[in-house]
Amino acid sequence: GQGMNPSNAPMTPVFGRTALVDEILSRSEPVIVLDAPAGMGKSRLLSQIGDRLQVAPHTTSAAPPEGLQATVLWDLPPGCKEAELPECFVLGQRRIIIAKRQHTHLSGLARAVTYRTAIVVDAEALLISQNEAIDFFGADKAADRLGQSGGWPLLACQPEPFVAMEDFLLQEVLSDLDDAELVDLKLLIGGLALPVRQRGHLFPLARVSPDGKLRFAVEALADVLQRAVDLTIRQRIMTPAGAKAIAETYAEHGRIMDAIITFQSAGFNDNALTLFNQAGGLFFIYYQGPTAFDVALAGFPPSYAYQSEIIVLSLALQALKRGDISRARRLLVDRFGDLANDIGSVFASRTLFSREFR
Repeated sequence: GQGMNPSNAPMTPVFGRTALVDEILSRSEPVIVLDAPAGMGKSRLLSQIGDRLQVAPHTTSAAPPEGLQATVLWDLPPGCKEAELPECFVLGQRRIIIAKRQHTHLSGLARAVTYRTAIVVDAEALLISQNEAIDFFGADKAADRLGQSGGWPLLACQPEPFVAMEDFLLQEVLSDLDDAELVDLKLLIGGLALPVRQRGHLFPLARVSPDGKLRFAVEALADVLQRAVDLTIRQRIMTPAGAKAIAETYAEHGRIMDAIITFQSAGFNDNALTLFNQAGGLFFIYYQGPTAFDVALAGFPPSYAYQSEIIVLSLALQALKRGDISRARRLLVDRFGDLANDIGSVFASRTLFSREFR
């Protein structure tokens, strides 16, 4: 597609997608929109349609000029955020085939769809089909290519991920995902199946399986994509808003430790403490294990930790588990005063000490 920097672009073999070209040209709607993510072969498909019609695609964000050709081809640039569909196309007076990314808002398209003069082709229609895979790669390799690539044209047509694949994913794919989707993708790569979000942008990397859950679909990219996702998450959590959204998504999926660590890294200690309490509080070690207990406690700054009764009690419990009784006593005295070591005062009927402390 246009979005690839020439220095990053792989030497992808050009496979003729004759059946798909025929299907698109057979549509009766005057306006046909190929709305799909990067790497789905939109530009090459439009070029093949142009070869068939002997029409050169228009490749700027400005609306194509009035012309005499029966069909106009418009390949919107990847960086285009908004463009306008001329009224003659909205009303179905002329025929146009448009390729664009999903984040590009095409003003007038909604009206054209309502008027039934336009159709938006489902992005899944651009995936390499089984028949195409057999034609392109041979019957002996087709199943493996489809299984590893998920039918994503960019990857299916490569023997292996190209050298600059990580840069491509960072610049052309992950940059369009919101913080919650990034976390979803990280967990999907790890093998989890997740509920489908109402407006997700993880296609073609993830697909809805027959059980209605979202699953990772591009096994050949697992390693390089994991690195790219981890790097992007590290960059996003440097902002308070990003860290908060990422931590909340981890918590939503039950990844309590990831959520706590993310909150702590951004200074959201109150949010981290809330999750710590929800995950067991003083009994966190018994629910989450000693390693998680140690990591969670280490993430609270001392100045914050000593203000929280639960954290101080947890630190004292940690010291006891390690056999450091003097540290446990010192922690309690520093936080609660000398009476903390007076059993009578602690268990008196009108004690000042909380139930958790006792």
